[in-house]
Amino acid sequence: MKSQAETIADLAVRCAGPSQFENFDRAFRRSLSVPKGAILKEQAERRQAREKRRSRKTG
Repeated sequence: MKSQAETIADLAVRCAGPSQFENFDRAFRRSLSVPKGAILKEQAERRQAREKRRSRKTG
């Protein structure tokens, strides 16, 4: 895992240039975004766990 200083330095290099704000915005959004597939997978896992718990209670 990178240190905070390394992360800031990498971000500064990626965002340098004439469109600094757009580059920073794109990098920031990418770091916060979660792929839809990951969300759907997590929801499916929770649904399966909930169904397991329900089947144990009724069975």
